[in-house]
Amino acid sequence: KALLYPNPVSNLTELQYVLEEDDVISIAVYDAKYQLVQSVVNAQTRLEGQYAQSLDLSSLTPGLYFVSVEGGSINETVKVIKK
Repeated sequence: KALLYPNPVSNLTELQYVLEEDDVISIAVYDAKYQLVQSVVNAQTRLEGQYAQSLDLSSLTPGLYFVSVEGGSINETVKVIKK
């Protein structure tokens, strides 16, 4: 399961996730209407294991966002509150 810490966030947060197998993943941030506001990782190959991805949300206005981690073996979406 993907986790974000801290949440709510002022500027920087960390996304933690685990891949059970080698995969090609994308990580993106969407607004409350599920419109793309930030592409963090776009179709990159990652090996099996645990990951921590730093996210800089300082350019976003306060509100509700969704961070999505998608690949062949993972499809997780985490809500995040930007203060």
